[in-house]
Amino acid sequence: MLFRTALGQAIREIRNEQGKTLRDVSTSAPIALGYLSEIERARKEVSSEVLYGIATSLNCEVSDLISYANDILIVSELHKLEYSLTR
Repeated sequence: MLFRTALGQAIREIRNEQGKTLRDVSTSAPIALGYLSEIERARKEVSSEVLYGIATSLNCEVSDLISYANDILIVSELHKLEYSLTR
């Protein structure tokens, strides 16, 4: 799994947990709604400035988003390892 995939998943999960729409986050970030959607779907890389805007909109720190994405990566890698050991 790529980091941008994990980061997009982290952003989406936190946004959904908070009951926020893409529009809510993109408006307060401020970034284009389509760009935020592409970030969540791992189609676009995100700059540190944009990531800061997203984090602020989600009432968290950039480090929180990165940590959450790291947790997603770890779980993904553990699943791969588990799968390879059972084959």
